[in-house]
Amino acid sequence: SADEDSSVLDGDADTDNTSNGYGNVFSRKNRYDMYLRPSGVSQEALQAMLGRDSPLGELFHDLVPSQGGGVFHEFSSLISDPGSDRQPLHPDAPYAEHAPLWTIFCALQDVEIDMGPTVFLLGSHSAETHDALIHNDTSSMTGPDANYRRSVLRKGDAAVMDARTLHYGGANAKQRRVLLYFTIRNPLHGSCAEDFPKCGSLWPDLEARRMTNLDYY
Repeated sequence: SADEDSSVLDGDADTDNTSNGYGNVFSRKNRYDMYLRPSGVSQEALQAMLGRDSPLGELFHDLVPSQGGGVFHEFSSLISDPGSDRQPLHPDAPYAEHAPLWTIFCALQDVEIDMGPTVFLLGSHSAETHDALIHNDTSSMTGPDANYRRSVLRKGDAAVMDARTLHYGGANAKQRRVLLYFTIRNPLHGSCAEDFPKCGSLWPDLEARRMTNLDYY
C-alpha cells in the first residue's frame, strides 16, 4: 500500500533496538545492524579509508567543505547470516534535491553471490523513481531496462552509495557476511540531526561528539 511504501521511504524497519546498540534493519531474521566505536581496529580502518591521499579521503575532501567537513550520521556494521531473506527494495533517505547522506560499505571478507550481496538500482536516486515506489508502480524497476548491480566486493573493497538510491540486501544461502559501514551527512542538505533521516546507527555520545571525515584526514 501507499502507507507501507511511505514507511519504507521514511527509513522505517522491523524493530527498534537502537537503545542497546543494534540498529533498525529490514528483514531482521538472521540479519543485524551492530553499532561500532571509533577505537582499536575500527579507528585504524577509518584512518585508512578517510586519510589523506586515500581514494575515499580525497573524494570526501572534495565533496564536503574543507571547513567543518561532513558529520557522521552512522558508524556500524551489517551482519547477514545464512537464512536471512532478501530485503524489500528501498532507499535509506527520501528524495531530496541533494543527496542527504553518503553511505560507505566496506567488505570485511570476500563477498560471493550466494552470500546475499547488496544490490543497487542505478539511477534510482531521482524524484520520478521515488514517486513510483510510493505509488507501488514498480514496472520501471523490474523491466528489461532496469540497471542493477550486485556489490560483489573483495575484502577491503568499498562501495559508496547516495542514500536516495534504491537497493536491497540479498538472501544469504552460504555463510556470514559482514560489512563495516558509515554514513556522512551532506552539508548542502542540512546542518543539524533533525534535517536527516531518523534512527541513524550511531551511539548517542558519538552523535554529540559530531565526528567528521576531517577527523581522519
